[in-house]
Amino acid sequence: MIAGMHFGHQVHRRNPKMNPYIFGVKSGINIIDLTKTEPMFEKALKFISDTVADGKQIILVGTKRQASNLIEKYAQKCGMPYVNSRWLGGLLTNFSTISKRLNYLKSLDEKFEKGDFANMTKKEKVGLDKVYKSLSSSLGGLRELKGIPGAVFVVDVIKDSIAVREANKMGVPVVALADSNVNPDVIDYPIPGNDDARKAIEYVLDFVAEACLTKLKATSKTGGAEETKTGKEAPAKTRSKTTSKSTQGATDSAVGEKKEAKK
Repeated sequence: MIAGMHFGHQVHRRNPKMNPYIFGVKSGINIIDLTKTEPMFEKALKFISDTVADGKQIILVGTKRQASNLIEKYAQKCGMPYVNSRWLGGLLTNFSTISKRLNYLKSLDEKFEKGDFANMTKKEKVGLDKVYKSLSSSLGGLRELKGIPGAVFVVDVIKDSIAVREANKMGVPVVALADSNVNPDVIDYPIPGNDDARKAIEYVLDFVAEACLTKLKATSKTGGAEETKTGKEAPAKTRSKTTSKSTQGATDSAVGEKKEAKK
């Protein structure tokens, strides 16, 4: 029952395609079967590790309020690009144009550092500052993106559906949390679990960042040699005997919070 990963949405919001991953219902809330989550989580982490080991990047995506700060925190921790404000349409499907905007943003960064705009008029500075803030908001987390990523990790595939559609169209694998209201068919590596609770999101992101870091360190130390240990306890701690007894032990307050969660 780690971090409330087992709490889904209200029964009437369940996507029928998530039925295989639902253990039961408590107080009108879907209870996700964590015995199904565990092996799928491990599979997703292995894919992430292998992708990073191949020298590819993974974009971490989470624009909902509960995930925004966490996405930035863990993406910076593992050195991966991220989107935590708004997914810019065409980021993957029209990457040539987006890359030009990224280069422009980086050139502005350099000019600001050098003080090249010191002699501009007040009006010019205000206009440029507006452009800079807009670019930083939408592309700031992608400054180090080298090209089409090896995968995208998405916290909420409904909230960030554009990112998922673009990834699917471009053949970029999608790793994502799969709450009880989503269609798992659009996710290559679904992780059945709560995508609303901050603790659940952070729990998953911690493992994702560690999987990236471990492979990056292994590659830098061994020149790309595989490393079998992750350096962090495996997500087997998500294992839970999801029985009627343990379900009964879930707090009514936590159930209430999930009822009120809004996308």
